[in-house]
Amino acid sequence: MLKVLLKKDFRKLAKDPLSLLFLLALPLVITLIARSVFSPSEGVKFVVPLAVVDQDQTPLSGFITGTLTNEKMASLFDVHSIPLKMAKQQLHDNELAGIFVIPKGFTDQFVNQKPASLELTTNPSRQISTGILQSTFEILTDMLDGIRELFPEQIKVLSEANNLDMEAVFQLGRSAMDKILKEKDLLKFPVTFEEEKSKKKETGSSTNGIILAFLPGIAFMSILFVLSSVFKRQGEELENGMINRILVSPATLNQLLSATLIYSLLMVFLIQVVLWLVSIPLFHLQLFHILLLFKGMVYMSLLATLLNAALFSLPIKLSSIEAFSSIVIILVCLLSGLLVSPLIMPGGLRSMVSKSPFYTPVEVLTRSFTNKSYPLLTSNDAIFTGSVLLLLFLSLLMFRSKINRHRAGKV
Repeated sequence: MLKVLLKKDFRKLAKDPLSLLFLLALPLVITLIARSVFSPSEGVKFVVPLAVVDQDQTPLSGFITGTLTNEKMASLFDVHSIPLKMAKQQLHDNELAGIFVIPKGFTDQFVNQKPASLELTTNPSRQISTGILQSTFEILTDMLDGIRELFPEQIKVLSEANNLDMEAVFQLGRSAMDKILKEKDLLKFPVTFEEEKSKKKETGSSTNGIILAFLPGIAFMSILFVLSSVFKRQGEELENGMINRILVSPATLNQLLSATLIYSLLMVFLIQVVLWLVSIPLFHLQLFHILLLFKGMVYMSLLATLLNAALFSLPIKLSSIEAFSSIVIILVCLLSGLLVSPLIMPGGLRSMVSKSPFYTPVEVLTRSFTNKSYPLLTSNDAIFTGSVLLLLFLSLLMFRSKINRHRAGKV
């Protein structure tokens, strides 16, 4: 029985080579789309642009700023030593993710066991960079507190010497190591940045993470289901009227195709507009970010239109198209929720979600919405748009072929 059904299906495909071409092209295009969306552009390196303002100008403040420019940290931070006024202007222009200030008198307060503070100003429109800066400087302050408590003599020498020679540095190291060996069972050192990241990955819940990431999309899905049930009768009447009209004349068919595509675009676009409008005032996103958000809306709308057009060419009853079309809209809304969720969810919730391994592709997606160095248009954008338009054209041809066969009584 199965063999007979397979032969019948293959005969149908042979009679409609355009359908076979579409089925062969779809996996390839989906792969290209995934690659263009989930792969950052070549040559684009994600670093956190940070301004460091050393107003204290002591060996200790130089040691602190030096920790941000060593080989390991240089791969994460792009440090600029500039005046505070210029740094504030660049932060306002979204050229910096943060400003780190070592105020004058910090060394004196630090050495004499007085309350000492370091200043960190972050850019609210760069959420990923802000999280990295906050985590790094929490660890830095914990480390400085530990050093002040454990090695007060060494810190005092650092504050007094304007130019340290190598012998003094080695002497500090020897005395510090002697103290560590003597009191190794009592000392508790702050956790390093690498260890903190590793700990989060081990204790994270992947199941909770992916559910939380999809929460915005799930909320809009629920709204769509409620609206669908409320307007069920009106939808059925409209559907039956359209199906009857498309069997009358080609002109009506062309009008229906245009109306359906516009419907698909508008549904997804309007839902995403609500999501993005919520995120813009929350994070004071500037013009550049709004353009990138608009680009994301166009991407999702094109994808929904492509999936809807592909539905029309499948061998299913015309009366079932609207139901499947609603499912497509819901799926795209889920994708929209996944894309926008790291931008609009609170910091604590974002921290929980970031523990999930599923968050990695989401971070890549949202990176383009929080980093001005990411190009607005790339070669991948051309691949995505061209592929979608090509498949839309093939889908519409197949839909027209399906309607013509329906009129001829072959379907």
